Amino acid sequence: MPSMEIPWKKVFAPDSGTLLDVRVYDTTAADYDRLLGMLAMQYRVLYLEDGNAKDLPDYTTIIRRRDLVSVSIAVDVVGVEVKCFFWGENELTLDLRPEDVDSAEKAQGVFDLMKAIANTLNKRVLLTAENGSATRQWSEEYAICMFDPPHVQP
Repeated sequence: MPSMEIPWKKVFAPDSGTLLDVRVYDTTAADYDRLLGMLAMQYRVLYLEDGNAKDLPDYTTIIRRRDLVSVSIAVDVVGVEVKCFFWGENELTLDLRPEDVDSAEKAQGVFDLMKAIANTLNKRVLLTAENGSATRQWSEEYAICMFDPPHVQP
């Protein structure tokens, strides 16, 4: 578990304003719907269209709306704001500011979120430095930490 292998302060050390990305590859619309359901049940989720709060819709509606307005969700993970902008269907990317993770409790909250995503989607979840052109290979090679669902071997 990353919290034991790497001290949380090193995992979430601020790096000149660079965000951290929680990444999942090979995602589908069904994965996004499962993710949205899990997030809505376990966390406070704010869905925004052009900065205005709306009721959280399903993924298909979000994608349809994305062509008309700016869409995002903000998830409150024990005081850490984790955001998703729904850039692409095949890769899930959630952003967070490392400086917001300023306690062991908040670090554990982010790790718990990653584990919940891994278990909900049955896919590997990686924490990386922000990199808009990151490939799966890069993300796995340079991951700060990762979680696999119980049935997947690294």
